[in-house]
Amino acid sequence: MKKYSLGISALLLFSMSCQNIVDPTPVGCMQNTLNVSVESTTPASGCNTLDGTINILATGGGGGYTYQLNQDNFQSSPTFSGLNAGFYTITVKDLNACQIVIEVSLPSTSGVTISSIIATDSGCGSSNGSITITASGTGQLQYKEGITGVYGISNTLSGLGAGLHTVFVKDNTGCEVSADVTVKTGLPFSDFKNIISQNCAVSGCHVSGTLRVDFTVDQNLVNYAGSIKTKTGNNSMPPGASKLTVSEKASIACWVDDGAIIN
Repeated sequence: MKKYSLGISALLLFSMSCQNIVDPTPVGCMQNTLNVSVESTTPASGCNTLDGTINILATGGGGGYTYQLNQDNFQSSPTFSGLNAGFYTITVKDLNACQIVIEVSLPSTSGVTISSIIATDSGCGSSNGSITITASGTGQLQYKEGITGVYGISNTLSGLGAGLHTVFVKDNTGCEVSADVTVKTGLPFSDFKNIISQNCAVSGCHVSGTLRVDFTVDQNLVNYAGSIKTKTGNNSMPPGASKLTVSEKASIACWVDDGAIIN
């Protein structure tokens, strides 16, 4: 972190107008060249047989890749083995902390196979989300959300809030597979940016020419999304009496939790 020597009057001016004079500069990832694909898969040999494999190929970016399966810890190997048939989310991260997320369907030579999952946004603070599953298996398939959920024949599970959901599919033989699915709020970037533009990216604060990050630049909003959520949530930004409403803070959190993307 850079250090600046400021006179007393300058320090008073900064403390009265806007907090957090200097922030660390992260590496931007919007133009990152990281590419991720599935190199190969080995199907599971049957229902609940843990012998499937997924191999991931990563190129470009900053190198030094690490790989994550669903919510497990990151690992250095691009190979995930000992897997049941299912639908997996794989995250690849490079040395710059840039990430790409892909979804991989691992089939089974016999039993239930999930071929695709489509999640519909819930809305910010609402539970209007849904998950639609396309799968194959023996006889009539049944579907449920959550371990304590009740199986039904509809492949669309509705009334879901934002967050991580585990869905299950079962066929007539009793073969059951599961998948973790994230439902997003769908809050548009324009709503988030409008809140920041009116409250933080104002004269003397987070704009060009100050010692603070310029929040009129979209990339900076992406880079500092986590910090913005934290500081607006605990009322340390914006400064003084210019506090955000509960609704505004919730909208900021929704956009950041969705992955801080320019949608």
